[in-house]
Amino acid sequence: MAIDVVLPAAQAHRFSLEEYHQLIESGGFDEDSRVELIEGVIVDMSPKTAEHENAITWLMRWLISPQFEKVPLGAYQAGAFWITAVLFASEHGPYWDVGLVAGVAYNWWMVRTRSLAFNQRNEVVMRSTVNFLAPVRPTA
Repeated sequence: MAIDVVLPAAQAHRFSLEEYHQLIESGGFDEDSRVELIEGVIVDMSPKTAEHENAITWLMRWLISPQFEKVPLGAYQAGAFWITAVLFASEHGPYWDVGLVAGVAYNWWMVRTRSLAFNQRNEVVMRSTVNFLAPVRPTA
């Protein structure tokens, strides 16, 4: 259950990157939490959907060739990689820099593994945007 609270900026505690990492390492969030630190505030990340991931993989392959069905998932072409990452960044409005980092991370992962999946449930699970190379490992 989410509760919206409006506080004057002077009353809100802004987390440092170090505090945020300590909170993660101490188990402050469960494994499936999808949060990120933006300007000192911990916010919930937008949910990933199959449609979103399909759009990313489709766009990258289509930019390589309009006959995208023939382009294997994970194929690399620099222009397609960067155009997709920049478009991903543009979806994030004032947080375009965070979106660019995430777009590059997703593209890099897709090229490296030929998949967007990180775990056995076929979900992309990342600890946070600021620590995007540390995937959460599912417990058995």
